[in-house]
Amino acid sequence: GAGTANAELVARLAAGDLALVLAQGPLSVTGKAIDVDLEGAVLRDPAEPAVSLLQLGSAALSGAAFNLAERQLSVDKLVLDQASAALWLDAKGQLNLVDRFAGVKAKAASDAQAGPAQTAVPVSAPPAPGDGAEATPWRVVVQAAELKNTALGFEDRRHSPPLALGLDGVGVRVSALDTGAAGGL
Repeated sequence: GAGTANAELVARLAAGDLALVLAQGPLSVTGKAIDVDLEGAVLRDPAEPAVSLLQLGSAALSGAAFNLAERQLSVDKLVLDQASAALWLDAKGQLNLVDRFAGVKAKAASDAQAGPAQTAVPVSAPPAPGDGAEATPWRVVVQAAELKNTALGFEDRRHSPPLALGLDGVGVRVSALDTGAAGGL
């Protein structure tokens, strides 16, 4: 198992350099030498808040850097320990994470079309769909990642009764992940 749903969230963020620039023009957010530690984080199903989709006993990210405008993220090391994930295909064959969060994305798009909120500092609105920003994929580079003591659950709900699979005690180590490398991941 990966903790309880009643666990308290503990978070720590340290950054050598974190910049948020609100000037005339597009929003600029960059960060370097970022370390993040989380304990007891839970991602709940928006449609069924009692259902935990992802639980993290602990997560430690170190040596991260990002640039929002360039859509780049690099991480020296990521360690997830005592995590659990619940995934399923619904009766239509949709993966629950895609189906559950489609409404969240649609609401964000609707809010963006309603116009920017009034602020004291003029800020350009985020690029509209078709302006090229969404066409440029994020480049993510992870030097080392480790998944320890993890439980994974999967159900195929297209069948009756559903096919259910579970794995406990999963551990994986990977290195040199780069979404911009030739051939992708």
